[in-house]
Amino acid sequence: MKNTKKPSLLTLCFALILPISMASCSKNMEPTSEIKYEELKEKSSRTMDRIEGKLETMKEKVADASGEAKDEMQDEYEELVEKKNELAENLDDAADASEDQWDKTADQIEDMADDLESRIDKLIDG
Repeated sequence: MKNTKKPSLLTLCFALILPISMASCSKNMEPTSEIKYEELKEKSSRTMDRIEGKLETMKEKVADASGEAKDEMQDEYEELVEKKNELAENLDDAADASEDQWDKTADQIEDMADDLESRIDKLIDG
């Protein structure tokens, strides 16, 4: 007669409960900073595309303007291009933000993007 061990009740419980508990834990876990960065980068990329399109529209308005108005618009255009470049640099730097600083960094980037886009819209709608 073969001596076969039957699994204990405790072993069976672990076999049933462990996969369920692991699945529920993974649903409640916070995304890593790398995932958060990629999400922010994707969202910011769409915003940057919109900003670049609006800057192109503004550039056309500058070209159509004349005199002092043209000079003022050109100065504002150049300032906004600098702000756009600063936003892109800050986004690149966000990849190095610590977990503790992440929310603050992401909020600052989103605020910068919103402010920049709003300023461009005001100048275009003039």
